[in-house]
Amino acid sequence: MKNLKIDKYLVTRNNIKSLFELINNINDFEIVLDFKNVSFMSRSCADEYIKLKNNSNKNIKEENVNKDVDTILNLVEKQQKIEKYECSSMISFPTLL
Repeated sequence: MKNLKIDKYLVTRNNIKSLFELINNINDFEIVLDFKNVSFMSRSCADEYIKLKNNSNKNIKEENVNKDVDTILNLVEKQQKIEKYECSSMISFPTLL
């Protein structure tokens, strides 16, 4: 199992993409991300984080997540589930020529 500490401010999607480049280059399957020093995570970072985590072949766990970061992660995850449900339940209409 590999433990990784994360930057204090997660502001851009590139922050998360760089993190996942590091994660994907680690041989371990079990990854623990230590959010102890993270004081801010933007909505776009949370969105990118959840998408990349869900598409990863690693088992990624978070620890020491503060209340604000936990709140944004949970809100974005719920929003992604709603969007996924709405897209999958759309009715398909034939194209009219």
